[in-house]
Amino acid sequence: MAQVETLQPTIVNTLPAFLPLAEAALVTGLDVETLHNWISQGKVIAGTLPGGEIAVAVRDGKVVMLENGLANGQATGNGEHEHEGDVFELNVQLSRIKRENFKHLEGHPITVSEAHQRYKVSRNTILAWVNLYPHVVKVLVPSKGRGSRMFLDEASIAYLAAIHKTRKAFGVRSGVPLVDEKGHPYLIKHPSLSRVRRRKALEQAG
Repeated sequence: MAQVETLQPTIVNTLPAFLPLAEAALVTGLDVETLHNWISQGKVIAGTLPGGEIAVAVRDGKVVMLENGLANGQATGNGEHEHEGDVFELNVQLSRIKRENFKHLEGHPITVSEAHQRYKVSRNTILAWVNLYPHVVKVLVPSKGRGSRMFLDEASIAYLAAIHKTRKAFGVRSGVPLVDEKGHPYLIKHPSLSRVRRRKALEQAG
């Protein structure tokens, strides 16, 4: 009689863990405020623990996103969510960029030309930041006219440059603010990145 090999089942833990917000923030690298916003906007799977504390679903070190009833990483037949994973990863990276990371540069004066050379951002873009984000960019010494140089706080320029480069690496270049009214990195919504991807694909095809 032939022997029948008994196969041991392989159990893969695919269920998310529901963690309190503070713990989820530590595990994922996101801040608690971002998690609160995502919960209120219905973007993540969340719930309430027996003691009444709000908890968010975390799997493999990432928050489980939810959009139109689909968990992050799932896709519909029409490809509507094909770039959702890109958006999630981009937003995670953006959320990890914090002003305190550049605290050592506070009070260091830097001109627009110096910032252009040091951070590889165009002069026009830096000047636009001065006008668009006065709540972030600190002008240490304003320009007094033609030929007079303006000195900016390097910490604020380094902070915006980090956001700018991170978004650029994911194909988001313009049309969406770098920061919100509180000065936090502006998190990209899924349709914004999808439009960019489609436009790039059309440009490459042409």
